[in-house]
Amino acid sequence: MKKQQDTTNETKNSFIVSFCKLYMKKPIEKISIRELTDTAGYNRTTFYNYFSDIYDVLDYIENSSIRYVKKNIIIDMKKENPSKQFINTFLNIYENWESYIKVLLSNQNSAHFTDRLKKELFNSCMDAFNLPKNNIRAEYILDFYLSAIISVISRWIRNQSEMSSLEMANLLEDMLTNNIFTKIDNYTKKEKTLSK
Repeated sequence: MKKQQDTTNETKNSFIVSFCKLYMKKPIEKISIRELTDTAGYNRTTFYNYFSDIYDVLDYIENSSIRYVKKNIIIDMKKENPSKQFINTFLNIYENWESYIKVLLSNQNSAHFTDRLKKELFNSCMDAFNLPKNNIRAEYILDFYLSAIISVISRWIRNQSEMSSLEMANLLEDMLTNNIFTKIDNYTKKEKTLSK
């Protein structure tokens, strides 16, 4: 039974990995089931044992990724000093789900996923941060917080050669715990000093 489950997981994963490779190169509308099954090394019948269509593969990847991100972020938010936990959480999520995160956040269609991710995290974060319900200011603050984090991570994924994952985690933690305008002012002062 265990061997059959392993084979089932390997087959499904083969379709997912193949989809990710194709989706990095072209929009989902241009990916055919034939191309996906050829890339994965399986036939169409086998594909339909796991997924109903190409969009079902993307939904599966998005749903799995959102569940994983939510679970890890919410656990760390409830710990002492959540901003320090953020580095470990970010690195853990990135290292364990790198190929999926890259596909979902660096693709030309990433806006769909980032909107879904933000919506899914919103209520969980409201609860984890103990923000008051039905308080429009708290909602705007959280919206800004989530949008900024997702946007910065998306940019970094598209331009990874600019810094390592640890450097990015530290930068995010620094931005989240220190006043952003102070950070901008510090960089402006550095540039003025360097230009003299």
